[in-house]
Amino acid sequence: MFVLGCELVLRSDVPLSATDVTDLIESFVDELDNLGLSPDVSTKGTGTRVEMTVEVETDEPVEMEAFVYAFTSIKSALHCAGVHTGRMVIPTEIRPMAPRTLQDA
Repeated sequence: MFVLGCELVLRSDVPLSATDVTDLIESFVDELDNLGLSPDVSTKGTGTRVEMTVEVETDEPVEMEAFVYAFTSIKSALHCAGVHTGRMVIPTEIRPMAPRTLQDA
Protein backbone atom coordinates (compact mmCIF):
# COMPACT_ATOMS: atom_id res chain seq x y z
CA MET A 1 0.00 0.00 0.00
CA PHE A 2 1.33 3.38 -1.01
CA VAL A 3 0.54 7.07 -0.68
CA LEU A 4 1.18 8.86 -3.96
CA GLY A 5 0.67 12.47 -4.83
CA CYS A 6 1.39 15.35 -7.10
CA GLU A 7 1.38 19.10 -7.18
CA LEU A 8 -0.28 20.68 -10.17
CA VAL A 9 -1.54 23.99 -11.45
CA LEU A 10 -4.93 24.41 -13.11
CA ARG A 11 -5.16 27.27 -15.57
CA SER A 12 -8.38 28.63 -16.99
CA ASP A 13 -9.22 30.94 -19.88
CA VAL A 14 -12.03 32.34 -17.76
CA PRO A 15 -11.50 33.50 -14.17
CA LEU A 16 -12.78 30.97 -11.63
CA SER A 17 -14.59 32.27 -8.58
CA ALA A 18 -14.11 30.71 -5.15
CA THR A 19 -17.43 28.90 -5.72
CA ASP A 20 -16.22 27.55 -9.09
CA VAL A 21 -13.03 26.24 -7.48
CA THR A 22 -14.97 24.69 -4.59
CA ASP A 23 -17.39 22.97 -6.99
CA LEU A 24 -14.52 21.66 -9.12
CA ILE A 25 -12.62 20.31 -6.11
CA GLU A 26 -15.74 18.74 -4.56
CA SER A 27 -16.45 16.91 -7.81
CA PHE A 28 -12.79 15.84 -8.09
CA VAL A 29 -12.66 14.55 -4.49
CA ASP A 30 -16.01 12.75 -4.88
CA GLU A 31 -14.67 10.90 -7.91
CA LEU A 32 -11.49 9.86 -6.08
CA ASP A 33 -13.63 8.75 -3.11
CA ASN A 34 -15.74 6.64 -5.48
CA LEU A 35 -12.53 4.95 -6.63
CA GLY A 36 -11.63 4.15 -3.01
CA LEU A 37 -8.45 6.24 -2.97
CA SER A 38 -8.90 8.23 0.29
CA PRO A 39 -7.81 11.57 -1.24
CA ASP A 40 -6.20 14.47 0.57
CA VAL A 41 -6.50 17.61 -1.56
CA SER A 42 -5.47 21.18 -0.84
CA THR A 43 -5.84 24.18 -3.12
CA LYS A 44 -4.63 27.75 -3.31
CA GLY A 45 -5.89 30.48 -5.60
CA THR A 46 -8.83 31.56 -7.71
CA GLY A 47 -9.07 33.39 -10.98
CA THR A 48 -7.13 31.93 -13.89
CA ARG A 49 -4.61 29.95 -11.76
CA VAL A 50 -5.32 27.39 -9.04
CA GLU A 51 -2.57 25.37 -7.37
CA MET A 52 -3.42 21.90 -6.05
CA THR A 53 -1.69 19.28 -3.97
CA VAL A 54 -3.25 15.83 -4.26
CA GLU A 55 -2.36 12.69 -2.32
CA VAL A 56 -4.14 9.34 -2.59
CA GLU A 57 -3.76 5.98 -0.86
CA THR A 58 -3.67 2.85 -3.00
CA ASP A 59 -3.94 -0.82 -2.07
CA GLU A 60 -1.56 -1.85 -4.84
CA PRO A 61 1.34 -3.83 -3.33
CA VAL A 62 3.84 -3.02 -6.11
CA GLU A 63 5.12 0.56 -6.26
CA MET A 64 4.98 0.90 -10.07
CA GLU A 65 1.43 -0.49 -10.23
CA ALA A 66 0.40 1.87 -7.43
CA PHE A 67 1.93 4.81 -9.32
CA VAL A 68 0.13 3.95 -12.57
CA TYR A 69 -3.21 3.36 -10.85
CA ALA A 70 -2.99 6.52 -8.74
CA PHE A 71 -2.09 8.87 -11.56
CA THR A 72 -4.54 7.32 -14.02
CA SER A 73 -7.24 7.77 -11.38
CA ILE A 74 -6.22 11.38 -10.72
CA LYS A 75 -6.39 12.09 -14.47
CA SER A 76 -9.82 10.45 -14.70
CA ALA A 77 -11.13 12.35 -11.66
CA LEU A 78 -9.92 15.67 -13.09
CA HIS A 79 -11.73 14.92 -16.34
CA CYS A 80 -14.92 13.94 -14.48
CA ALA A 81 -14.71 17.21 -12.53
CA GLY A 82 -14.78 19.21 -15.75
CA VAL A 83 -11.09 19.71 -16.42
CA HIS A 84 -10.37 19.63 -20.18
CA THR A 85 -14.06 20.07 -20.94
CA GLY A 86 -16.39 23.05 -21.19
CA ARG A 87 -14.69 25.07 -18.48
CA MET A 88 -11.42 25.16 -20.41
CA VAL A 89 -9.45 24.41 -17.26
CA ILE A 90 -6.12 22.80 -18.13
CA PRO A 91 -3.67 21.15 -15.73
CA THR A 92 -0.10 22.37 -16.16
CA GLU A 93 3.12 22.14 -14.18
CA ILE A 94 2.40 18.63 -12.87
CA ARG A 95 5.07 17.48 -10.40
CA PRO A 96 4.81 13.98 -8.90
CA MET A 97 5.83 13.67 -5.26
CA ALA A 98 7.89 10.79 -3.89
CA PRO A 99 5.80 7.72 -3.08
CA ARG A 100 5.54 6.64 0.56
CA THR A 101 4.33 3.40 2.09
CA LEU A 102 1.43 3.69 4.51
CA GLN A 103 3.87 2.88 7.33
CA ASP A 104 5.80 6.07 6.39
CA ALA A 105 2.68 8.24 6.12
